[in-house]
Amino acid sequence: MVVPPVLKRRHSLIGKNHLPLLVALKANHVPKEFARMTAETPLVDLDEDQLEEAFNSLTGERATQILSLAERENNLQNLRLLLHFTILKANEVGQSNGQELVSSIFVIM
Repeated sequence: MVVPPVLKRRHSLIGKNHLPLLVALKANHVPKEFARMTAETPLVDLDEDQLEEAFNSLTGERATQILSLAERENNLQNLRLLLHFTILKANEVGQSNGQELVSSIFVIM
């Protein structure tokens, strides 16, 4: 069984180039299984409002604007597809610029 990609922690596309999303939408490739925001929740379980909210939280943009630029209708299937490509691209390039703090244990002898 293939596990679908899940959005990596602290990854987003805020402040990043959204052109790759347009290219992916124009390619008209529909995956067998969509990526996920969380491991527990498939995109097919989210309604249009939830998909739009998730897209906005990842990009800072409105999904309707990107869909319009890609000449796609604003419907449930296209929103899923857009969020799928957004998750994949965020996982690839979208780690925040901040550094995660990692606790260390120092041993003094």
